[in-house]
Amino acid sequence: NKTAPSWSFLSYFALKEGMSFVFVQIGRRDLALKCYDELSNILTEPADMGITSFGASIGSDAAVGVVDPEAKHFRTMLLSGSITELDFRTYLFARQVYLLLADRKYSEVAERGLKFIATVARRIAEEASTNPGTISPLLRDAWVFRAARSLADALAPAIPSSAVSAPSLSKQ
Repeated sequence: NKTAPSWSFLSYFALKEGMSFVFVQIGRRDLALKCYDELSNILTEPADMGITSFGASIGSDAAVGVVDPEAKHFRTMLLSGSITELDFRTYLFARQVYLLLADRKYSEVAERGLKFIATVARRIAEEASTNPGTISPLLRDAWVFRAARSLADALAPAIPSSAVSAPSLSKQ
């Protein structure tokens, strides 16, 4: 019950993620994905969950981990209560990508990736406008580029090599 005074999002997260790990171990990645989907859907008001910082700056590692949940110490930050909204969103998405790639659901990764990038780009713009001076206006563009590139790199192995050919630089 989220209205109970003893309710803690971090405890709820730990429980849901623990369930997700168990589902993966028994081969039910579909149920593990549902756990992460539920956690993503809850993320409407980060302040209500104890997340107090958006946490991104130009030149930072903000886009690291978009498709790799092990790229940063996300779980450590989460369990210690020091995770930022951007890192939390990134971690949830990376976990979803991990599960979808394991099931070779490449089109779903691409579809979710577009939504994820658009959502985070919107949140960066909101943060930049409400907290001028703390977030560079260039951050959104830089983050979108790096995140899209990471997503493209993750999906590249799914594209048959004959379907994509490098443009020729020689003149004929």
